[in-house]
Amino acid sequence: MANKTTKIQLSKPELSALLAAARKDGFDAGFESGTKSAFAIDEKTGLYTERRFKEDLVHNINRFRRDNITATILFIDVNNMKGLNDTYGHDLVDGLLIKLAEVMKSSIRNTDNVYRRYMTGDEFMIILEHTETSGAQKFIGKLNLAIANDPELSQYGLSVSIGTSSIIDIVNAEGVKVIHDPNQLVTTMSEIADAAMRANKMSHKQALVKAQRK
Repeated sequence: MANKTTKIQLSKPELSALLAAARKDGFDAGFESGTKSAFAIDEKTGLYTERRFKEDLVHNINRFRRDNITATILFIDVNNMKGLNDTYGHDLVDGLLIKLAEVMKSSIRNTDNVYRRYMTGDEFMIILEHTETSGAQKFIGKLNLAIANDPELSQYGLSVSIGTSSIIDIVNAEGVKVIHDPNQLVTTMSEIADAAMRANKMSHKQALVKAQRK
């Protein structure tokens, strides 16, 4: 099933609504504490960890302050993970996550990075440098196509839900003051991307239930 991705062109009311939804759901930026393991590569997928994501996003925010070069983040969650686990078992699903990581890495440019959100989870993050929301939407289409065309992932019907957030969109909605606290902006961008991702995941579930009733 093709994945629909919420397109975020942030106005101030839309920003407030997304943040409220994220906080209502108990969103926690959840970046691992500054332990040694937080800076390591995730052993299972070979991806950077979420702590590295935060550092890299701060770097992009500071570059926006200097050079007005934006970046967009993607939060990615595998659809129907519980169903896949129940049907095929954890070992096979772990293999699918490793394969998905490879597909994502092969889909990005040299300037971009992919991260595993939690050390044992099925959520991922991408930072697209030099990219506004429109460019991120094009990339998402490319990524969805790559997932659908991969024989192993398509065999098990793997798909993803994705939410985005762009530095420039938040600056346009909230004003330039937001970039003066990079750590807070990281949290804000993460809240927005997370809320959009979860909204997409809910839409996917509803579409799946509707299809099963036919």
